[in-house]
Amino acid sequence: MAEKKKKKSIVRKTISRKIQTASFEQLDVVVEAEEEIEWSSPKERMEKTEKVTQVLLIDFVDTFNKTVDELGVERQIGKVTSSKVEPQESVSAEHDFDILSD
Repeated sequence: MAEKKKKKSIVRKTISRKIQTASFEQLDVVVEAEEEIEWSSPKERMEKTEKVTQVLLIDFVDTFNKTVDELGVERQIGKVTSSKVEPQESVSAEHDFDILSD
């Protein structure tokens, strides 16, 4: 059986957080990542996209901590008001992203 043709995608993700530093003053901490990935199945694409997410999260936490430490900004515990978002449907062979390669 022939190996599936590898496809390429650009994965672009951003995490940002606004910090209230004083009345009428905010600081935006933003980290972005852009990676080109090669994949041959939707599962492989999702796994590689998840790795980009993990790297971005590590980078964001490090950048956020360095920023507030260097600027002397007080950390305040925020209150999360939304619940975790779940995917609407799972990726399967019928969602093989073939239309992306045409």
